[in-house]
Amino acid sequence: MSKLKIVRGKMKGYLVEIFIRYFAMIVLAMGTVWLLVEIVWTIINIYNYYYDTKVLVHNRWLLVLIITLPIAITVVYLVILYKTQQKNKQIKENQEQFLQNEEIIRFHRNIIDDCFDDIYKNHKEILDKDIKNAFNNENWKQVIKIGKYGSRLFLMLACYDVRIKYGNYIVKASEKLRERESMAMGYIDCIGWSYVQQKKYDEAENNINRGLDEIKNLKSKESVIMKCKANRHLVGIMLKKNDISKAKEYRDKFEKYLEKLKGKDRKIMKGSLHIIDGDIMALESQDYENAKKCYKQASKLFLSCDDYERVVKINYKLGWMDECMGQMPKALKDYLIGFWLSDKVSRIDEKLKNCQGICRLINNDGAIFRRVINDSELNDELNKNDINWSKEESYYVDELSNLQRNIQS
Repeated sequence: MSKLKIVRGKMKGYLVEIFIRYFAMIVLAMGTVWLLVEIVWTIINIYNYYYDTKVLVHNRWLLVLIITLPIAITVVYLVILYKTQQKNKQIKENQEQFLQNEEIIRFHRNIIDDCFDDIYKNHKEILDKDIKNAFNNENWKQVIKIGKYGSRLFLMLACYDVRIKYGNYIVKASEKLRERESMAMGYIDCIGWSYVQQKKYDEAENNINRGLDEIKNLKSKESVIMKCKANRHLVGIMLKKNDISKAKEYRDKFEKYLEKLKGKDRKIMKGSLHIIDGDIMALESQDYENAKKCYKQASKLFLSCDDYERVVKINYKLGWMDECMGQMPKALKDYLIGFWLSDKVSRIDEKLKNCQGICRLINNDGAIFRRVINDSELNDELNKNDINWSKEESYYVDELSNLQRNIQS
């Protein structure tokens, strides 16, 4: 009995709360109904006056309708309002539960990723052994999982031969599971892009097109992202081949696909489009200044997405533009920032490119290094990122040799 009283008390309080909260709306609904009734009644009276009739004057059912209709409408309104509130409350609870579950899943996923780092990052031989065991035991999902991790790791380490091998593992496992998106990723991002880095452009183009064939009829977000990446790589290949008209065709296809993306993915691909536009400007018209503006727009978009790995790529491009314009001190400053930021995000591939730029400029002009290392903007940028950087010229020369030796091994 006490529980029933509690329920009744809660229901009463809830109805009172609804009535007070929506009192103005209720009054408006009732007033509207009464107004309509009065309009109808007035029209009837005017009709009776001019035609000397007594239509519906003594109709008791009309009287009942006039009295009950506003009450009925108000009751229906309250019921609908109550049901809506209950539904919204349930949706909110479900959303909170979903977010809580997502947080738990994300927490465990981060633990798994950290474990992958601990096991494999400094023990590449374990990674190689595990993917071979998974492949021999036909554990295809594990092959794809280790393959994707390995392909990312070897990209960061600039080990492109090994990355191609892992891309082939992903392709073969994906064929067994009929996972077209993973297969496309193996062809496009692992094998194709690695061949681009090795300057084997025909092999790169063939593999990228094979990947595109696998996902040409798919419309998922992952397939659209992969189509964007494929066309971005093809733009780069065509620019290397000095086929600017073909590069522009792939650029337009890239833009068409990015329009289908939303949120962070769209921002990142928009940043990549700015890079493509800058690359085309630099090669087609040697408009290095506007190319730099495109690269800086890309950097802003990547920063807004906290994507620092893509941000570090911009420094080398900015340095190369300054070098093309004969602004060697500015170029060296860009390369130095890119070198140390690349090191901070463990991108050895980007670190190597910037180190090559630094050593190239030092070899051409031995005095330039001493002038640049005291640049206040350079010091502020590196200090802002808590980087304890070397101001010794010999460090970068030795580091270039070490990087090249490690990659070859």
